[in-house]
Amino acid sequence: MVTTRVRPLPEGDRVGEAPARSGAAAVGPRGSLGKDALLTLGAQGASLVCGMAASIITARVLGPAGRGVLALIVLTVGLVGWILPMSTDSGLMYHVARRRASVGAALTASLVIAFATGALGLLLLLGLSAALSGSALRGVPRGLLLLAGAGLFCGTFATLGSAVVLGAGWVRERTLLSIAGAVLGLLLMAVLLLGFHLGLLGAVAAGLAAPVLVSVLLILWIGRRVGMGRRVDLSLIRSSAAFGLKMHPGLIAYWANLSLDRLVVNYFLGAYAVGLYGVASGLGELLWQLPAAMAIALFPRAAGPASSTAQVAARAARQATALVAVAAVALALLSPVLIPALFGRAFSGARPALLALLPGVVFFTPGRVLSSYLIAQGRQSALTWSAGLGVTLTIGLDFLLIPRWGITGASVASSVAYGCTSAVLVIWFLAASGMEGRGLLIPGRADLRCLGRAALRPRVPDPAPE
Repeated sequence: MVTTRVRPLPEGDRVGEAPARSGAAAVGPRGSLGKDALLTLGAQGASLVCGMAASIITARVLGPAGRGVLALIVLTVGLVGWILPMSTDSGLMYHVARRRASVGAALTASLVIAFATGALGLLLLLGLSAALSGSALRGVPRGLLLLAGAGLFCGTFATLGSAVVLGAGWVRERTLLSIAGAVLGLLLMAVLLLGFHLGLLGAVAAGLAAPVLVSVLLILWIGRRVGMGRRVDLSLIRSSAAFGLKMHPGLIAYWANLSLDRLVVNYFLGAYAVGLYGVASGLGELLWQLPAAMAIALFPRAAGPASSTAQVAARAARQATALVAVAAVALALLSPVLIPALFGRAFSGARPALLALLPGVVFFTPGRVLSSYLIAQGRQSALTWSAGLGVTLTIGLDFLLIPRWGITGASVASSVAYGCTSAVLVIWFLAASGMEGRGLLIPGRADLRCLGRAALRPRVPDPAPE
């Protein structure tokens, strides 16, 4: 069996198969942070273009109400997909990045976890659809919800497998996987909605395409390359689950902080309002592509010594925040023309909600980047506490503000929650790294020069040296 060669570890420090065969693919970052961030941003850019095109298609074909129902289906399936795997993707990525598990063993473990998640997920979705059909899931067809749930196996395996590939430092491979899934999803969305006029059914079916393709590529491409493990390493699954469980409540709260407000909007205002709010939040969250790319590229490096990686993480957070702030201003100025031009005049009512959301998008950016550093350093509890605070504020303020201000109230609640969540992560980072707040948050001359060069030659730069 061909396995991935890794650095030897002390006895008792290994988890999973110990690969030792020569000629296997090397594990570890193969380029600079800027280059890997650029590759990741390119993949996210391609996924962004495909996702935006698919969003425009669904908006034009389904209208606000139909798009709202689709958003609720995706949200509910996503909830189950976040809860059941218990954040083992982070554990698998951590063990591979630390050279404590081979890529092949981690992919085999991912398959087992995905099978269990898929089976349990369908049962949970069945129960949720029955329990919430008259409230948070009002107007959502049960059959379409279960059809979307049928993709939980592939969706979970795609998530876990992509995390394993990232843990190995193979940013290019992860980039190609992401782009391939996004392109196929868009093509099917166009064919099923515009060609065959299948409406919601076509939109749900197209959404299943991306995880299926990524799963196939993981097995046929990455799996053959490194050699899938021939046995299930239960110790790797247990250790990954133990790692993930430390941050799992925080990740669930983080997901809820970003998404659960749609259920509250549906409870008070119905699917039509969910469709409008989905456009506003979707446009605002597009600005997180850059900090997300920086966070992904940062993780394999942040697993090193804390003192040497903290400066890199801080500079990445400063530069990402500055760029997102500029992009937020541009989006606010263009939104009166952009929203009706892309989605149709029926969605013009989304603009006030977008404007109320943009401050929170900017405030959350440094926390988004620094969370990758904290996870890589084993400080998962930071995510739990910060996200717990965020979701508490989101839900509490939603019930207070949505009845008064509609979807704009939901955006205000999210902005407050994003800012508080980011503040906790920044404080935790400062405590862990020993840095001063001024040095973290205020861009220096080197940062400005670096951003100026990036403006003249568009690329994601390596964080500038001090």
